[in-house]
Amino acid sequence: LVFASDGTVREQVPEQAVETVKGSPQFGPVVDAICAPSRKALAAVKDDAANRRTRHGLMRIEGERGSQRVMLKRQQVATGESLAFIATYRVGNDDVVLVHERDTGNACPGGQFGLIAVNAQGARLSDPFGTCVEGAMPTAVVVSGGLDITLAGTEGPERFRYASGIVEYVPREP
Repeated sequence: LVFASDGTVREQVPEQAVETVKGSPQFGPVVDAICAPSRKALAAVKDDAANRRTRHGLMRIEGERGSQRVMLKRQQVATGESLAFIATYRVGNDDVVLVHERDTGNACPGGQFGLIAVNAQGARLSDPFGTCVEGAMPTAVVVSGGLDITLAGTEGPERFRYASGIVEYVPREP
């Protein structure tokens, strides 16, 4: 809950309660008492292929193989046949979650990837990217304002750059 300076009370994820209490320390004991069950439940959730904790809430992959969806709170963020969370990166105020669409058919046996930027305003999915090389998993490094991503290609490593919600292919140098 948020005890705002205008006297209103709003819902807030437990991780954000610390910031609220810094601004209004008199509410600390109340926030602790109210958020304790949520904090305990969230701490029990482990990041895995179907669950991903972010600073702005828990993302889950719901549904059966063949018809899955990524959910953040009550917002549907992405859909796919066979989805899995791979990694999370902190880029500025965003938690950027790498998601893999594992089975995209014979045309692309390695599947495609997407990046979900999660912040206080919600979540946004990038356009898909990948090389379609079977078994290829990207590696990413956080750089100023984004991610540098490397992924195995048919003729060697391929590079992508993610910034401001957009993934771009980085051409090889001659």
